[in-house]
Amino acid sequence: AKSECQPDLKSISRNYLEQLSHSVDWFESEKHGQKVSQTPIIICPSRTPEWNAVPRQGARVMTFTYLADFRQSILKWATALESHDNFNDRLLVATNLQQFHLSSGQLTTKWTQGFNRPAKES
Repeated sequence: AKSECQPDLKSISRNYLEQLSHSVDWFESEKHGQKVSQTPIIICPSRTPEWNAVPRQGARVMTFTYLADFRQSILKWATALESHDNFNDRLLVATNLQQFHLSSGQLTTKWTQGFNRPAKES
């Protein structure tokens, strides 16, 4: 994931999207040809790339609103597991991951969005 976007950012710079893409390249090079599924995610207040910025195919955006809700969901999940040592029960952990939308299949669909069309050239 790429983060550190400023809260008042209106569009996502080419530099930010290149950093995200380079991180994916590094990740894939570290896996040495292993088939590993990954989704590049940028955490940013905007979903709109600048006119000269192209998101990597498959990349997603977690807006700051989604990030705040994501944090709350993680807190609720941890609280549910904390009570009565529920973290020792694999089935209960999996059930809670589903309940709070934190399973691997739900992370991108619940907490991220696709990119908008690029902003017009300034």
